[in-house]
Amino acid sequence: MNFVAQDRSNLKHRILLLGPSKAGKSYGALVIATAMIQKYATDKRVAVFDTENNATGALTPEFSFDVWKDNYKRFPPSLVGKFLQDAAKTHGVAVIDGMASFWMGPGGTLEIVENAAKNKFGGNTVAGWAVGTPEQNNMVTAIQSCDLHVITTCLGKIKTKIVKNKKTGKSDVIQTPGIVPEQRQNFPSIFNTIITCEYDAERKLHTADFESHFSEVQGLHVENFGVEWITNNLLTTI
Repeated sequence: MNFVAQDRSNLKHRILLLGPSKAGKSYGALVIATAMIQKYATDKRVAVFDTENNATGALTPEFSFDVWKDNYKRFPPSLVGKFLQDAAKTHGVAVIDGMASFWMGPGGTLEIVENAAKNKFGGNTVAGWAVGTPEQNNMVTAIQSCDLHVITTCLGKIKTKIVKNKKTGKSDVIQTPGIVPEQRQNFPSIFNTIITCEYDAERKLHTADFESHFSEVQGLHVENFGVEWITNNLLTTI
């Protein structure tokens, strides 16, 4: 028989935590990863790819996890696939902390495009995307096809738009609701849960927005973001 009934047993979480610097993205990712290990893989550990100068080291007193080759100084998108392949062999949950590095960091997609334009296409940046796009797409495919729950964090910037000032006649840049990731524009579309992180006035992590296709938490403002909340809400349907 070539067909079987489809169910949710093989679904994997693909989670993006998005926010500005120091918004608690790494902390939030490890909270979720800890809850996942407790529910799905109690005999395994969390694998972390830390692209931000071992920043997750400050969280080791509270969380237990293994860091993958944290001595990398350049971040070609192909490293994501290599990390996930290694993690799938030995670990239960994969965390990629700092997806912006694979876009605008040393060796990232933008640098690949720039170098290709310079060395192959006479400075034509548009043509350079013929080299950069496959690299980016392969990274996306690696995340989508990995046989682990994958949690990622990405630096974000506040959305802005240009409007004409009626009094001065000049153009002004104003802030608008939402955060844009420092990644390719369509990057968030590969995730089934997107969490926009920030700190409140008391420096406690909460989410400004929480959208998940897996549970009834769309649009919620989460104030008590911890392992218990994640287990009882986000992880209820898988």
